[in-house]
Amino acid sequence: MVSKQPQHGPPDATDAWVPCPGGELRQLAVRLRARRRTRALTRAATGAVVVLLVGVAALAGLQWLGWDGVPQAMSCRECKQHLAEYREGRVDDVLRRRIEHHLNQCGSCRRAYEQMLHAGLASTATARLVVPTLTPQAVLASVGMPGTLR
Repeated sequence: MVSKQPQHGPPDATDAWVPCPGGELRQLAVRLRARRRTRALTRAATGAVVVLLVGVAALAGLQWLGWDGVPQAMSCRECKQHLAEYREGRVDDVLRRRIEHHLNQCGSCRRAYEQMLHAGLASTATARLVVPTLTPQAVLASVGMPGTLR
């Protein structure tokens, strides 16, 4: 069966060129613009869904790992193990926040930390105090009475 529709492609000797019916190119352009707009909207919607799913997965993952915005609970034993490092500033940010949260909640550990601070200040003060070694001869010499003691 021979098709009566015009064929697209290079004309040959047997085919005569037939112009498109009026308005066909305009309809084709409208369909192509609509298809392009649909693709752009589909891509934007897909991107938004992906971002939303990644955010939900990240939030769910953090909650699954035990993070809900408040530092993970710490036992008194664990807190007291790290107090000296905490006082000296040798803990990372996560551990520092956990210790601070625990100290705000636990009076016993807070008192232990305060005692450590006071003991540390006292030991620092005595470490800086230099007491000279005095012999009786040095005392006599310092007051202007050179001599020997018997």
